[in-house]
Amino acid sequence: MYEAKFILGMIAGILAEDNRIGYIADYPIYGITASINAFALGAAMVNPHAKIYISWSKTISNANHTHLEDTGISYILDRDMLKGNDISPCRVGLYRNDHNKITNIALSLWNWGNLYEKIIRTYLNGWKKEASDTRAINYWWGMDADVIEMIYSRSLPSESVRLLNLLQNDIRSGNFHPFSAQIRTQEGTSLDYRHHPMTPNDIMTMNWLADNVIGSIPTFEELLPEAQALVRIQGLGAI
Repeated sequence: MYEAKFILGMIAGILAEDNRIGYIADYPIYGITASINAFALGAAMVNPHAKIYISWSKTISNANHTHLEDTGISYILDRDMLKGNDISPCRVGLYRNDHNKITNIALSLWNWGNLYEKIIRTYLNGWKKEASDTRAINYWWGMDADVIEMIYSRSLPSESVRLLNLLQNDIRSGNFHPFSAQIRTQEGTSLDYRHHPMTPNDIMTMNWLADNVIGSIPTFEELLPEAQALVRIQGLGAI
């Protein structure tokens, strides 16, 4: 999902008048930090003054889920999933919060139909040719495999949507990678990926945050019990 999060970060960077953008994360597990950093890099690409204020919804101190809204931040990125048949404006994807009036801006979705079809076709085309073949199957799929979709509000300026579509096509074709940049971490470390792409393992196991992210990765003790159970298995220190 980090490719989609990069594009959502660009949208937030374009729209945020005060340069403050909220990001609500849930579990500090593998892949989540990549989404946060991609979002932060996308915002910085169009707004070098953008700051991403991160809030973890599965921590004891933020169980009420209102921390970012209490700070007056207008543009917030929240969960990806819609609940049931709810099509009314709700706290999903990138939205604007204006005194509890929610306006949805953009949303990234998994295209589960395409994903399952590709898995079945892989099997039918000879996935298991020999019983002794123990190679792992690669499901490292994103925009180039049409398993991630973007939905934009009609309120977005048409020229901004044009730019977003152009970038999305470049990501699909492999001409652009969200992490193909010189990145500075919160600790001041400079990571140079301008001339070679970050590997999938590097992306999945990120245990750092970009320097324009305000906040930190929560410790195990700060998490709710339900989050601790998952983090024991998939947390950043589990491997």
